[in-house]
Amino acid sequence: MSLTPPSGESQPAAEARLWSVLEASLNEIYVFDAQTLRFEYVNACARRNLGYSAEAMRAMTPLDFKPEFNATSFAALLQPLRRHEQEKIVFQTEHRRADGSRYPVEVHLQLVEQEDKAVFLAVINDITERKQTKQRLMAFARLGRQLNSADQTEEAARIIVGVADELLGWDACTLALYDARTGRCNSVLSMDIVNGQRREVASSYVNTPPSPRMRRALETGAELVLREEPLAMGVGEIPFGDTSRPSASLMIAPLRDGPQIIGVLSIQSYELHAYTPEDLDTLQALADHCGGALARLRARAGLERQNAELGMILDTVPGIIFYKDLKHRLMRVNEAHARSLGLPRTAIEGRTDAELGSPYEDRYISDDNEVMRTGQPKLGIIEPLHTAAGPRWLMTDKLPYRDEDGNIIGVVGFALDITERKLAEEALQRKQALLTAVVEGTSDAVFAKDLDGRYQIINTAGALALGKPVAEIIGHTDAEFVPLETARRFREADEAVVASGQTQTQVESGIMGGQVRSWQANKAPMRDAAGQIIGVIGVARDITESKLAEAALRASEEKFQNLFESSPDAIIVATRAGVIHTINRLAELMFGYTRAELIGQAIENLMPVALRRGHVALREGYVRDPHVRPMGDCRNLFARRKDGSEFPVDISLSPMTTAEGMMVISTIRDVTKRKQAEESLRLAEAKYRSIFENAVEGIIQTTMDGRFITANPTMVRLLGYGSAAELLAAGLVVGRDVYANPEDRTAMVRILNEGGQHAGFQCQFKRRDGQLIWVSLTGRTVRDAQGTPQFYEGTCEDITERRQLEDQLRESQKMEAIGQLAGGIAHDFNNILGAILGNVELVQTMPPGSREAGECLEAVLSASRRAGDLVKQILAFSRRQEQKRQPLQLHLIVREALKLLRASVPTSIEFMTSVAVSPTVLADPTQIHSVTMNLCTTAWHAMKERPGTLTVELAETEVDADLARMHPDLRPGRYVRLTVADTGCGMDAPTLGHIFEPFFTTKPVGEGTGLGLAVVHGIMKNHDGGIVVRSQPGRGTTFTLYFPVFEAEVTEAPAARQPIARGRGEHILFVDDEEPLARMGAVALRRLNYQVTARTSPVDALALFTAQPAQFDLVMTDMNMPGLTGTEFARKLLAIRPDIRLILTTGYSATVTEEVAREIGFRALLPKPYDLRSLGEAAQRVLNETTFTRRP
Repeated sequence: MSLTPPSGESQPAAEARLWSVLEASLNEIYVFDAQTLRFEYVNACARRNLGYSAEAMRAMTPLDFKPEFNATSFAALLQPLRRHEQEKIVFQTEHRRADGSRYPVEVHLQLVEQEDKAVFLAVINDITERKQTKQRLMAFARLGRQLNSADQTEEAARIIVGVADELLGWDACTLALYDARTGRCNSVLSMDIVNGQRREVASSYVNTPPSPRMRRALETGAELVLREEPLAMGVGEIPFGDTSRPSASLMIAPLRDGPQIIGVLSIQSYELHAYTPEDLDTLQALADHCGGALARLRARAGLERQNAELGMILDTVPGIIFYKDLKHRLMRVNEAHARSLGLPRTAIEGRTDAELGSPYEDRYISDDNEVMRTGQPKLGIIEPLHTAAGPRWLMTDKLPYRDEDGNIIGVVGFALDITERKLAEEALQRKQALLTAVVEGTSDAVFAKDLDGRYQIINTAGALALGKPVAEIIGHTDAEFVPLETARRFREADEAVVASGQTQTQVESGIMGGQVRSWQANKAPMRDAAGQIIGVIGVARDITESKLAEAALRASEEKFQNLFESSPDAIIVATRAGVIHTINRLAELMFGYTRAELIGQAIENLMPVALRRGHVALREGYVRDPHVRPMGDCRNLFARRKDGSEFPVDISLSPMTTAEGMMVISTIRDVTKRKQAEESLRLAEAKYRSIFENAVEGIIQTTMDGRFITANPTMVRLLGYGSAAELLAAGLVVGRDVYANPEDRTAMVRILNEGGQHAGFQCQFKRRDGQLIWVSLTGRTVRDAQGTPQFYEGTCEDITERRQLEDQLRESQKMEAIGQLAGGIAHDFNNILGAILGNVELVQTMPPGSREAGECLEAVLSASRRAGDLVKQILAFSRRQEQKRQPLQLHLIVREALKLLRASVPTSIEFMTSVAVSPTVLADPTQIHSVTMNLCTTAWHAMKERPGTLTVELAETEVDADLARMHPDLRPGRYVRLTVADTGCGMDAPTLGHIFEPFFTTKPVGEGTGLGLAVVHGIMKNHDGGIVVRSQPGRGTTFTLYFPVFEAEVTEAPAARQPIARGRGEHILFVDDEEPLARMGAVALRRLNYQVTARTSPVDALALFTAQPAQFDLVMTDMNMPGLTGTEFARKLLAIRPDIRLILTTGYSATVTEEVAREIGFRALLPKPYDLRSLGEAAQRVLNETTFTRRP
């Protein structure tokens, strides 16, 4: 499986974190090949549950431990996933462990398709505990049903111990009931194994105090006792049954009826450690489950006695009396109750109200439960009673009914029939409800006041007006709720009604709730039964809003008129017949008519004569379908002034309904100036369109996410398309489809977003036919008025030919430099070879295994590594590579180049360096190496004839505005400065003016190409940097190079010395045509715990692999071999076995890089020479690699 790491996290780190999570999962996780079904990954939980090792699991398939499946049925199970009919399937099955035991599981299975293969992912839960829980619940449910049908305590006890045996198993058991009042126990059932058979046995617990263990269970809860050999009975324990062998395992749990302890349940086994704490929880749950049933059976006897005693009393009482048990069954009713229901007592007792046909049972149960829960009586309950003659009403008192222990076991009720009184009350309530509905249903205030002005009645609407609840208003006067002046006016109006004795209607105003309100009030005198006036009744309607609405309408009309007159556009209102009704001031100015001249005229008079006749039909069509038509819907509209001149206009139309019928509002805008501006814009667009279409450079615009908006013909041809439309229709994403390296697009976008614009960005594009071309990009970010980026635009120049010429120049410079450095390189190699030969000869003269021999061999190893480093430096400098800028620190590259130069500089020249750790820059390491070599070689040659000093310095610096003005290639900001100075012959001003020109040189014929400084200048341009040169004849020359700092820092992680990676017995095929190297590789790998087969012929190795491809875990092969090259050998191996892991070893190849090797199918490239550590690390890295994708 491939991983996409979070931002900022490396791929290996993300994969390691994922595998760590999978290994720690509490679920079983399997990944197996969709074709072979063999496991590719099994996490720790799965291996632990099944009892197999990781190595064993890799050779297995799911069929090896799923007993219910065969190949055919398992294939049928997988078919919906293979056909993509389902994304996931979930099913339950069993797994078989390595020891043969089985356990139930729930499987979640899905198909995961990768780039090169498909696998099945299974996430599996062990559901053993769930199954056990289900079994326990089913047993408890069955227990509940059986206990409900039990009539005797002994019968219930047998049922309970039977379920205990089913769930937990036992050899002996006892169930005893406990009486808290007397503190004594009585055994209900005791069983034990006697003479090999389970039997009931006599118990010692017959009206006796509980044993110490029983008392602990009663007081502190359940207890688990696990004895060890030799077994012995505890102190104070009473034996029963077969006493010749004490129990080895014992559990005891209290029996509870709610919070009350009523007994104990104990089970025992003669096996050691037969029970667990979880079993104790199950036993306690069983005891809790059956405690209520045992209490019910014990209470039944007491109830039967009480029933007999109460019988005669109940039947002599005239009122209704009843008793209900905890299940709301009517266990006893008197004759009065039976008569009220019209049923014999035998048909009532033992049944619930619902079973007797009562629809009121829920209501009864609610009251019953409250009494039983609180233990308090509930008196005066008004409730209905369902009878054959119709419903009756009862007033009932309900009291808790208790047993001899004081436990509530039901409810006793006493009821009187109050049906007639209830009917009278309901009639009165209906009348009051009707009156209340009328009063409260109106939004008007309804009130009644006495002669003192105190409110006797007021509805909710009136209370809201006064701002108080109804209860706080009754009995109070207006003066307590409104300002005194308002209260005075209300009082005067009331007194006028009383004085006249007539109904009066008037508008009253006053301050209420802090606002001035207006009311239309109808008031009438209120009289008593004798006709005397005792107050005022009234109805008042709040008309404040309607008065305010009238005022707002007047204000709105004024506002509309002001807007109408001050509109920046001309407005004409016309009737549906096209007669002008009114116009605003701007219409007078626009058309040159006065208002009086236009009102009453046809609207067509304001149109050009040629358009008038056709407009009539258009106007009539609009009248038939009136709608809002905004400005801009119609083009090329013209109007006519009074003087006959015509001018372009925009017109919007809106219908308006008035008392006089439909009107049409025409809003008219003079667009003469806009038309002139549009014409100017059209001419400008045509001009710039011509520039766009005929430019010799490509011009493009792209969205922020990299999709083409537009491209000119040059850009279209450059990418290999026939037209801009074809290019846009291709749906290209530039970062993916156009940039050869998507990282270049990312870098360019980052530069544009930070700086706004950039020029000279060089990278490779992919043409439509796949051809790669070099381009130079200039771009900028286009933003809106708020500064938000909208899109990118810029130009694109094809510089492929120029790049090819530059590459040729650089390669010629490299060859020239290699020739100049050859003497120094030979000197270094001779020194290294001298150290190797000398120490080897010394070892031959020393005793084997001596300390001196070990020191000599360490010196040989050190010299060999120095030789390898020197070869890498030479290859890095001479290798032909495409430019690839990347974040790096210059001091690392400069130090490497100086190592290569130091041996070549004549001893007459003093070599001084100061290379500080530098910030990150965006640069190509090979080109920086070339720049350093070029400048140092030029400086050395300038001092060739005499002694001198060559100084190289690297440091961070700040370029200020003054320096930037002097050197246009630089901008103010942070730079890394590389300085190369010599004390040579120097240059005069004319010479300085030509040093960066190609083929310009001051050296004699045959000593130089004149290309070195030209190449340096080109590289610095490509790196957005600059060069400053200072020189004086006879005083020397100083080259100062400026590289802009790249803000993303790169840090050097300290290398931690780790133990050499070792194998786990994997089989490696090692192939190298050099017999000493093949022998050395085989010996080294065997010392690292691998099986090794070594061959010096790739042809022989291929034949061996073809015969037995499955026996090898890894193949390591050299590159350059007779018969078959390493790449040809690899392709043949992959054709035989596509998943074989391959490592390529090579001393040098100009064509095979790390990327090329992975494209072929190699998983690692191991350069020669390699030591034991790098050999072991490469082998382990490839063998441990979980995913590998061959690059196309």
